[in-house]
Amino acid sequence: TMNVIMIGTGDRAKGADKFIKIANSFTQEIEKGEIQFEIVGKLAPDIKAEVNNNIKFHDNILSVKDYNMKIENADLVLLLKDNSLKAVASGTFLDALAYGIPFLSIKNSYVEYYANDFLMENCIFDSTELIARKLKELLIMPIEDRVSYLEKCKNNILQIREAFSIEKNSKIFMDQIQ
Repeated sequence: TMNVIMIGTGDRAKGADKFIKIANSFTQEIEKGEIQFEIVGKLAPDIKAEVNNNIKFHDNILSVKDYNMKIENADLVLLLKDNSLKAVASGTFLDALAYGIPFLSIKNSYVEYYANDFLMENCIFDSTELIARKLKELLIMPIEDRVSYLEKCKNNILQIREAFSIEKNSKIFMDQIQ
């Protein structure tokens, strides 16, 4: 089963409505146990009415242990915050980096700014429809190809983490002032 998550509070600002839309396009695959969707965080009240059995969600804030476990067990994180909030940091993006979880993102200036030089093709998309199409591609490809794709994504995330690590940046700074 491919485990696809959204990290953080499930609200419209973070794209929970888009996450629901994508999950609802996978009803048959969910029923067959091929894919599952979960919002790893508390669901906002205004979104709760839109959720159906296609998505796992939480009514309360998760414990740190449960939060960590759910992220660590994910295959992919969807980043669905669009450009309506320009230059706003994305905790979801930072969590994906911290946990080394591959992601698919809707076009977003914040993610593009930090990730463009490191990501493989097809990690940033113009629409939720294109993200859903990529998920469908991943589901139908042979498992070893999917695993290989996800491993390449993880390696890209490790490169991003390395590029932004305190150790590397402190060394660069120290080299510059000496």
